Amino acid sequence: MKRKYAILSCALTLLSVLAPAQTGTGKVCLAPVPKVLKGYSSPEVQCGSLDFTVQIDDRVPIALSETKSILVDKLDIRARHTVVVRCDGKPNQTFRFRFADYQSQKLCFFIHGLYKTAQLWEDKQCPWCKCRE
Repeated sequence: MKRKYAILSCALTLLSVLAPAQTGTGKVCLAPVPKVLKGYSSPEVQCGSLDFTVQIDDRVPIALSETKSILVDKLDIRARHTVVVRCDGKPNQTFRFRFADYQSQKLCFFIHGLYKTAQLWEDKQCPWCKCRE
């Protein structure tokens, strides 16, 4: 009987420690588009211009800037999010992510300058993401 209570007590302690990490909101910083995108992308992601927009879930699409970062906040960290990248208004790339797949609740979205692929990294790994909170 005491063993059951000990196991239950340990389980409740673990849940109380883990539960706070499972709640709240996350942020994605949208980095500026590189002014020069080299031509090593695959044909599926080619974009002739720098006119990119990013849409996260059902939110309004956001035009990426060439000069400043843009903060997207209040994203549920428990949800699975869908990101649609458009070039010249046409779908270009789509991917899904969960904050649980990262160690941080602050992420950086950017267009890779060499391959023109959409990337999502932890913000602390991206000095080019300069969102102000």
